[in-house]
Amino acid sequence: MFTKQRGSAATLSMRRVILAVAALSGLAIAGVAGAAEDGESKTLLNNAYQQQALVACAQGQIECVLTFPPTTDTKTVITAVSCSVTVTQGSFVGFTLLSNAPGSSASLGFFLPAFAYGQNQFGLLAATNATTNLFVDKGVSPEVQVFVSNGGVFSSESLLACIISGHHS
Repeated sequence: MFTKQRGSAATLSMRRVILAVAALSGLAIAGVAGAAEDGESKTLLNNAYQQQALVACAQGQIECVLTFPPTTDTKTVITAVSCSVTVTQGSFVGFTLLSNAPGSSASLGFFLPAFAYGQNQFGLLAATNATTNLFVDKGVSPEVQVFVSNGGVFSSESLLACIISGHHS
């Protein structure tokens, strides 16, 4: 009396959508996997790069610069920057990551987001923790600069401490 149907129109339509999404996802994954098939990308991804450094900031000044050692490989990409510094209360803090070409005033860089994360007996604790994609040529010394405004200055015990990381060829 009742005939058994193989699937309603809505069920068939849903199956087609699921199959289409699965097929497109497979193509997208294959495209991403294929994107790193060239030799330089493989080399960059296989060689981790990390430097950490700190510098005492001059008390009463509004700028502090931390210069890392020159890079030693043909190409280095800095993908992450993390820094902290102590400044006087009420300060506005700005961070920049720079790649200065040796012997040149030309530079490339990123403004890094800053945030306050507390205070101690020396002042306000400010930091940045950011992702970047700064390519640095061999022999270039990456720099992190911190600027203080709004009447603020670096405190008597102010150290700028940073870690940069990424990959190199």
